[in-house]
Amino acid sequence: MSMTKSKNILKLVFLTIIFQITQASDTISEKQIERFATAITQVSHYYIKPVSYEDLFNAAIRGMLTSLDPHSDYLSPKDIKELQASTTGEYAGIGIEIIPENGLIKVISPMRETPAAKAGIQAGDMIIKVDDKLIRDVSTDEAIRMIKGPAGSVVTITVIRENSSDSLVFKIKREIIALKSVQAKMYRDKILYASIDSFGDKTSQQLQNQIERIGKTKNIGGLIIDLRNNPGGTLTAAIETADLFLDRNSTMFNGLIVYTRGRLDIDNMEAYATPGDILQKKPIVVLINNGSASASEIVAGALRDQKRAVVMGTQSFGKGSVQTVIPIDYESAIKLTTSLYYTPNGTSIQANGIIPDVFAPYTKMPKQEQRNNIEKVFEELNESNLSGHLTANSNLNQDNTSKILARKEEQAKLAYDDFQLYQALNLVDAMIVRGLLNN
Repeated sequence: MSMTKSKNILKLVFLTIIFQITQASDTISEKQIERFATAITQVSHYYIKPVSYEDLFNAAIRGMLTSLDPHSDYLSPKDIKELQASTTGEYAGIGIEIIPENGLIKVISPMRETPAAKAGIQAGDMIIKVDDKLIRDVSTDEAIRMIKGPAGSVVTITVIRENSSDSLVFKIKREIIALKSVQAKMYRDKILYASIDSFGDKTSQQLQNQIERIGKTKNIGGLIIDLRNNPGGTLTAAIETADLFLDRNSTMFNGLIVYTRGRLDIDNMEAYATPGDILQKKPIVVLINNGSASASEIVAGALRDQKRAVVMGTQSFGKGSVQTVIPIDYESAIKLTTSLYYTPNGTSIQANGIIPDVFAPYTKMPKQEQRNNIEKVFEELNESNLSGHLTANSNLNQDNTSKILARKEEQAKLAYDDFQLYQALNLVDAMIVRGLLNN
């Protein structure tokens, strides 16, 4: 087929599509259409290796969308299946949420207990190389496919990290990433800790089930919702999760959870709480960090603005844009940014993130044997250390001493392993005591 004939066919195709969509809108000129048809024909004819028109059209659509913002994209049939799996099922990979940025790939968050998190990948890391290929030499879509792969296979990820002079190399074995979403356990016999890895179709129901299950045998005095390194998920799941703890009859802003504002009226949405609070106003602390994004920020922002929870940690990622999946034929679609999220008091999440009420940076505590001896002396200084102290013969005192020592050891380990969680537990404890005193 000659170049002129190919160009004419392409031009006819474009004119037909544009007429159907815009009804001869004067915003698209024939000259613009001809320029595009000429470019794609020249690539097809002169590029060093043959490229099908289908591949060129797909690449053109993807390039158009990714040039708008980091979250708009073209979805092939395979991409659509992976998107569905990311909210409803499981997939093989290393467990990270990423976005393109300045020709590289930025890690929004490594999901908890995944190969990426265990290897040491951190939120904010910039991926510069996957195996032996530089990210700048491949498309974002290709880089994502390279990071994913069969379970059991190994991928080498090279990153640059802020405040690190050298690049870091991680060899990571891919696994099946099962979306557990909610995991819960009790601390101090009265504080329920619930970590949410991502927001999927069953998240709110899983969280409710955990609260109801544990509540049957334990008196839940307060709750910690851990959204650290939670990259987000579906808007519906975020709304349903926040609604569990917001009683429409006793909230501000008419029970508003989140609202969106876009260019078209169809993209403007408001979500409100329903009556009832599953925890009956018991204290809540929400933990966030710079790996908390999107749906995580909606939940944290709603509970904070409604004065239902204290948000603790560090500033969140700031992903406050809404992407709508719009089919373009029976197999593929485009993911297009159509609006922005706002918290109940009107704060835009986009590029701002959620500012915690209580700032608690991630701190790696020194190990017990490395701590200063003087600090250890003061930590252990009490009446029993004093020379000539009186003793009381009581089994009750001995039992209490054993319990105190056991709890002290448990809390010390937690403080070393996760100081942010340790601080959150102390805050909830104080809120519980304050509530009891007020009653």
